[in-house]
Amino acid sequence: MDDFWFGPWMWFIIALLLLIVEMVAPGVLFLWIAIAAGATGLLTLQLPFLSPEMQGAAFAVLAVLVTWAGRRYFRARPKDEDGALLNRGPRAYVGRRLVVTGDIVNGVGRVKAGDTVWTAHGDDAPQGAVVEVWDVDGIVLKVRPVDSDQG
Repeated sequence: MDDFWFGPWMWFIIALLLLIVEMVAPGVLFLWIAIAAGATGLLTLQLPFLSPEMQGAAFAVLAVLVTWAGRRYFRARPKDEDGALLNRGPRAYVGRRLVVTGDIVNGVGRVKAGDTVWTAHGDDAPQGAVVEVWDVDGIVLKVRPVDSDQG
């Protein structure tokens, strides 16, 4: 029975349980500890003579090293830009080029961004013209015509 409690299967079960906890808990801490438990299981498979104390020490050292390496790896990588504009409202459109859907006459018209039509203020432009959003005033996009030679 001692072979089970201090053998590789115990570490694999602990790793699996920690991965389940990782799916439920916020953050990423349990992932690193689960990887350390799995690595300890692999180590115990290769070195079956390790005492429970040595297995625990190996697990502790691996947990610290894997957590440190994982955090360092992900801090060095830029975050995914998906969602970077989430909850910014119309500010998300500043710098984007949009198509005029309702003639801009006397400085007021409509432009389409995605599946939404926005009120636009800017220089007069016919329907179908391409404009660039340069500012936002509340829920009104301030636009300017895009020169045809700029594309």
